[in-house]
Amino acid sequence: MSEILTKQETLFYSVSRALENFKKLGKNNYTGAKIRSRITALKDIWIKCVQTHADLLRIVPEEKRDDIKYFKDHHFDNHEDKYNETLDYMADCLEEIEPHNQSIDQGHQSSPVISSLSLSHLPPIKIPPFSVIDTHPVLTTTASILNSLTSYSPSSVLSHVNWPHLAGLNLADPDPLSKDPIDIIIGADLYSELLLDGIRKGSPGQPIAQQTILGWVLSGPTSISTTAPRTFTAQHCSGTLSLDQALCKFWELEEIPFKTPLSPDEQQCEEHFLATHARRSDGRYVVNIPFKKGPPIDIGDSRQIAERCLKALHCRFQVNPELKTKYANFITEYEALGHMRKSENLTDLSQCVYIPHHPRILWNENPTEPPHEYQLLTVTYGTASAPFLALRVLKQLVTDEGESFPLAVPVLQNNTYVDDVLFGADDIPLLRQTRDQVRALLQRGGFELRKWSSNFSARLAIKFAPCCNAADLSYENGRVIHLSSS
Repeated sequence: MSEILTKQETLFYSVSRALENFKKLGKNNYTGAKIRSRITALKDIWIKCVQTHADLLRIVPEEKRDDIKYFKDHHFDNHEDKYNETLDYMADCLEEIEPHNQSIDQGHQSSPVISSLSLSHLPPIKIPPFSVIDTHPVLTTTASILNSLTSYSPSSVLSHVNWPHLAGLNLADPDPLSKDPIDIIIGADLYSELLLDGIRKGSPGQPIAQQTILGWVLSGPTSISTTAPRTFTAQHCSGTLSLDQALCKFWELEEIPFKTPLSPDEQQCEEHFLATHARRSDGRYVVNIPFKKGPPIDIGDSRQIAERCLKALHCRFQVNPELKTKYANFITEYEALGHMRKSENLTDLSQCVYIPHHPRILWNENPTEPPHEYQLLTVTYGTASAPFLALRVLKQLVTDEGESFPLAVPVLQNNTYVDDVLFGADDIPLLRQTRDQVRALLQRGGFELRKWSSNFSARLAIKFAPCCNAADLSYENGRVIHLSSS
């Protein structure tokens, strides 16, 4: 049970942080694609919360729930309120960007384009009252919200009927003979879970009553229909596909799905990124390091190890003064560029990692002085999550801004390797446009391309950085022009 509680608390943490992280984007940076992406991620996380809550209700007896903080403090209810609040806020922001038109005609409201993003923005769904016995299971499913379920209209029957076998039953539908529209369709995956043992049968031609956890439900004929017989004429036409159309359809049906399913760890990282990443006013992304468990996290005490490493480094400096000068200059430049900042010495080190040139570092130029603590402000290569965060941010940048740069989107989606980008074109003008769009799209996220190399560098008028030699790349069949950057 402890593992399930830990999993649930991790999911709750993502839900509780979702609104704050969404607001960090700033309303000026909101787009429809960004908002829908956040809403989808939040909904996926909440579905897992509901499923995990159902597991806890099933394995924890009711008499023991008061002794468990999760139930005693109503964690699920509190986070459900937070989830609805976040979903409503996101839906309001989306409606400001993409408003839906509604018309009202003398008390009759037409069916608007329904947003399936938040419960408060859906038309009311009427569910008859029913009592749930504690021994019944909690059922969960993923629902699809549609403008209209079905155009089915039941045949009208007499309002007064005499079915003695149904007398005294608590029906799930208080008025089963009404022509009210259908509000919910329950799939076969849940239907068998609703059934109980009770059943009532009448005379031939009368409905049968089946007991369910929602109450008694009726099915079968009424034998009292007042609807006049109707005649329908049906005509069916079909055309024969050409041979090549039939073959194309065959290969489409037999094709193996291209998308590779994520492993549980990859899925956890993806959900963590979607729920926690934010964006600054200058376009740069702010990400959180994903951990397998927590918070809090059992990471041990690493400050003493870092202090010993720093002392050993100063011993090397005594032997090699030139190394000390280069090292000190690098640290000074790193701080000046805003990649790290001094931080106050912490008294509680239980949630702090000290490793030279990783999440938090120690440095002093003079070994006789106490070391200063520095907090790194960039994704640091060498950490396990760095490759994922770097590539995932590029993917998010394409989602957020790619609509304005159609030539750059396939390049960043398919032609990147670590921090290198390789692409080409069939002619110089197209390559220039692609290059400019790639550079502009990456600049939206604060990524500046520094090095370029091409087999047509002279005609592309590219300014190369002093540290980079513009080596010619392969040139195939005299027409494909390549360009790479990092």
